Amino acid sequence: MPTPTSRISRREALSIAVKMEEGALRFYRRLAESIRGWSSPSERYSVLFEALADDEDTHAYMYRNMLARTEEEASAKAELEISESLLSAVREAIGKEVPETLNFDEALKLALYLETETLRFYYTLMEGLEGIYERKAVADIMKIEKKHLSEVAEILVEQADRKAS
Repeated sequence: MPTPTSRISRREALSIAVKMEEGALRFYRRLAESIRGWSSPSERYSVLFEALADDEDTHAYMYRNMLARTEEEASAKAELEISESLLSAVREAIGKEVPETLNFDEALKLALYLETETLRFYYTLMEGLEGIYERKAVADIMKIEKKHLSEVAEILVEQADRKAS
């Protein structure tokens, strides 16, 4: 049975990407702030989360620029086909609020989820873009998001090792 899909405009897809990056920026800044001052190795984690937030800020800027250029193009209404489950997951991820108090383990799991859904969405987005510049920019962003995923997963493994010993 085929996967149900939806069609969204390039404009809407890029708007979603901006919202995803802005949400990730807030999330990582909040996480960095909440663990600052904890005992080691939290200082290393705090610096890492600030760096991840800076990356997300850069990505949001890049997507805003793509969106501005798209607004001027006739192809802005060109549609992308996206699975309904992915679109639903992305919209849910965008709507997640950063809790006032963060449980570190839960925050790491949320970060892993957000980075995974981001990569899935950007892969679909990249396939629907026509311009070589845009496709290359999204591919570059995806490489950095993959690095984020790896760094968050590494911290989760460190946490698991710490709990096991």
